[in-house]
Amino acid sequence: MLDHVFTDAIGALRDAFEGAMLERQAFEERFNMDMLLGDMTWETTYGLPGEGIPPRVQADLTLTWPTWAQTAYRSWYIGESFDEAPRIDIELVLRVQRLSSAPDPAALIAALR
Repeated sequence: MLDHVFTDAIGALRDAFEGAMLERQAFEERFNMDMLLGDMTWETTYGLPGEGIPPRVQADLTLTWPTWAQTAYRSWYIGESFDEAPRIDIELVLRVQRLSSAPDPAALIAALR
């Protein structure tokens, strides 16, 4: 069964990226579920609009909802005790490629703060 919490998180991130006027790379979206362990993973890629494929600046986003977090969420939802609070892990990788020259690392890091 696909939990609505995970799909709600996916929808919220899609809305945020599209609200920021970023362009989703349609062929770069994947939803995976480990049938033996139950872990769920969603991966997608967004880029700056109008840059083509692949865009020069892109964000690779991965959401992971492990089985233990799903169990903790269900325990919390029905009022049982749980050891660790449920969470969805988010990994964001910013990729800058196909530039005419190498960027200044200090300026790039300052822009991310």
